[in-house]
Amino acid sequence: MFISIIIPAFNVEKTILKCINSVKNQKYKKKEIIVVDDGSIDSTKNILKDQNGIITIFQKNMGPGAARNKGANIAKGDLLLFLDSDCLINDIYFLDKIILKFKDKTIIAVGSGYKKTLGNRFLEQFGLLEHRFKLLNIPKQVTTTSSNCICCRSLNFKKIKGFPINKKFIYAEDILFCYKLSKSGKIFHCDFNISHGFRKTIKTYFKQNKGYAKSNIFLFFTYPNLLFNVTHHSSNIYMQIIFIFFLLVNLALSLFNSVFFYVSIFIILLILYMNINLFYYIKKRKNTIFLIKSIPIIFLRNFSFFYGIIEGLIGLIFSFIDIKYL
Repeated sequence: MFISIIIPAFNVEKTILKCINSVKNQKYKKKEIIVVDDGSIDSTKNILKDQNGIITIFQKNMGPGAARNKGANIAKGDLLLFLDSDCLINDIYFLDKIILKFKDKTIIAVGSGYKKTLGNRFLEQFGLLEHRFKLLNIPKQVTTTSSNCICCRSLNFKKIKGFPINKKFIYAEDILFCYKLSKSGKIFHCDFNISHGFRKTIKTYFKQNKGYAKSNIFLFFTYPNLLFNVTHHSSNIYMQIIFIFFLLVNLALSLFNSVFFYVSIFIILLILYMNINLFYYIKKRKNTIFLIKSIPIIFLRNFSFFYGIIEGLIGLIFSFIDIKYL
């Protein structure tokens, strides 16, 4: 099989070369590398111009989905591997292994989790541990998997007309993409040796989770069946978001009646209990200090999801009003 590796790139001067080289180092020879610069304003464009052995496309900033589609439009491969520019392949036989999965004709897509992080900051390590914890009980066959590293058959990609480019879905495009793919065959989630760049700061971590929740409001409203899919995301988080709402309400009411303060304490303990297995997992792989630092991040994560949901609902209401008005 001939495989096309498509890498969307936007302001990734620090990671793009490592990503490209990790693909070039693959033992599998029947491949092409297509990098789509999505309107970068750092030195990414200059770095790409100096690269040999790759196909480079430059476009104005349109988002990762549009960049992936642009690369797929010129790809010659029977298989299309979409790899984010902050991913690093650590196994030189990765392409051989992923292609082997497609010997099963019923499989139309294969996605992979990550085993390492590119950096060693606390939030990056926490992000990796949280990701690895989610994968502990994930079934082999899913209906959605991450778009950071996903390979699919070219014919099936064309059948669903590629990734969604509506910016309302920008943080959840992998869910919609895989959902459409799953109508034609099986999607498998694997665990190859991939490194990924997780968020480094509180600000970017909050923004990512908020954006994910906001996009999912629009997504689930448009495709309600997606709520019941077998996915790589944890279903436990939905209950935690509900408890965050009650926590905020009770904290506000505690200003007027101390009873609500004690109810707030109970809700906090309940949220902690819901994460007890994650805490145990973190403690086992790190230490007590790392665990203690992780606790407020759990609440930040849940609050960012809640904040994103509120933004999404407000946006949905306004868009509905606009539709009715027109």
